[in-house]
Amino acid sequence: MQIARYLIDLGLSRLDDMEFNEYGQLIKYGLGEDELMDVVLSGELFMTSGCPGCNRPYANERPNEVPRNYPYPPSRRESLNAYRQSLRYQRPPRNTLDRLKRYLRARGYG
Repeated sequence: MQIARYLIDLGLSRLDDMEFNEYGQLIKYGLGEDELMDVVLSGELFMTSGCPGCNRPYANERPNEVPRNYPYPPSRRESLNAYRQSLRYQRPPRNTLDRLKRYLRARGYG
């Protein structure tokens, strides 16, 4: 989603151009491979965003996880690693609406 948000924000792609698998997971971003790799390797899409000067990379992940948000321009290697992470899907996904509902019901939330 981080990649999709960046592409949409810059007007490089649109939701209608993207493709999803049968589980609703994003699998194509609406760009050719070379164009997508140019964006990925720039690293900019993996940098923290939001407030100016934001330097809190652990807003989306725990310190023991591989970073997905960098408070500096990530290296080519870091950018490729972050992109490769986006290609790993759990099929079927573990986090589904039905699992969330069962979890909440089991804890007395409806």
